[in-house]
Amino acid sequence: MGEGTSDTRKTLYEIGGVIMIPRNIKRIHIIKAIEEIEKNGVPKRRKSRKFFLEFNGRHYPPKYVISLANKYANGKELDPTKFSGGKETNNFLKNLGFNIIEI
Repeated sequence: MGEGTSDTRKTLYEIGGVIMIPRNIKRIHIIKAIEEIEKNGVPKRRKSRKFFLEFNGRHYPPKYVISLANKYANGKELDPTKFSGGKETNNFLKNLGFNIIEI
């Protein structure tokens, strides 16, 4: 990307009109998202139907965790329609050392 490209654009990768998970989201951002979920809960519409991220014996919806983690990495919650759940989200979290379980 060129010199004039914004920081946000450098962290988002778009394929076929879908923005992939920003690669600058790190393990610490995921943990901060989990802490936020512990404090505020999970909105009904963001509950997981197929997978959970397991952390410290508790279960969290992987895609919602990624959305919140983006807020800590890039300043705003990532729109869930802009990236894929399932394989993309689960592999991203596994690569950061998290355990994913199928419901």
